Amino acid sequence: MSLNNKYEYIAIDFETANSNLTSACAIGLVGVKNGKVVYSDYYLINPEEEFSDYNILIHHITYDMVRNAPPFPEIWAKIKNELSGEIVVCHNAMFDIAVLKACIEKYGLEYPDFHIGCTLRVSRIAFKDILPNCKLNTISGYLEVEHNHHNASSDAYVCYYLLERVKRMYQAIDIIELFEILNLGFGILNNKIYKGCFSKLKATKSKTNKFKNEVFAFSGKPKLSTKTEIVKTIEENGGFYSKDINKGITTFIVFPNPVKAKMHELEVLLEQKTINVINENDFYKLLKD
Repeated sequence: MSLNNKYEYIAIDFETANSNLTSACAIGLVGVKNGKVVYSDYYLINPEEEFSDYNILIHHITYDMVRNAPPFPEIWAKIKNELSGEIVVCHNAMFDIAVLKACIEKYGLEYPDFHIGCTLRVSRIAFKDILPNCKLNTISGYLEVEHNHHNASSDAYVCYYLLERVKRMYQAIDIIELFEILNLGFGILNNKIYKGCFSKLKATKSKTNKFKNEVFAFSGKPKLSTKTEIVKTIEENGGFYSKDINKGITTFIVFPNPVKAKMHELEVLLEQKTINVINENDFYKLLKD
């Protein structure tokens, strides 16, 4: 990967009209080069779906505000070239990229080709001993920057302020070096593959080869154990754990109360390949067998 692109990175943020990933109603974009913002844009989007009262309470965007706004295909025609070939960063990239993918699929649009970085993962490493949580409003308060939380443009700007601060903290010359220092890998999105930003695998001594060549992912909250213990069990038995949903996964564990966005990504992936989808009891049966 090189930085011979239009931007060093471009931060994006979506807001949605309801709980559907297909209901994007606003997007903010901030392009950065040499530590400076060289491009920014903000669009209201007519999602062509109903607004939920809960979402309006969060971002204060109503149907009347987007009634005459263009639908996503018209916005995509304007921004696709800004994203293609770039490093696209989001705070909780799993959500924002899932929204982008859902809207592309909803209208049958052409996919971009870009790499993915997650500022939430960056902040959890850089601020783990400093902040009580890594929400954007908590980070903006710590950085002392102006922030209108859940305004897509303002949220994208906080991603920029966050990355530039962390680059200085670790004396990284650019975002690629920063991700190397933090042991993070860039994801990728194009018409052939989607892989989220990830923490690079660390060597783990296996006790057995029961899960050899198996890659596990999961969502929800285990009843019989903790997520940390589940990951440890997988790795101790020769398997790998992926925080992101990608084509390398062989087994997906659905714990109680799974994250809706992850389940949507799983549904999309199941259309492309066969994955063993199990529950918590099934996992322990596999372990015992």
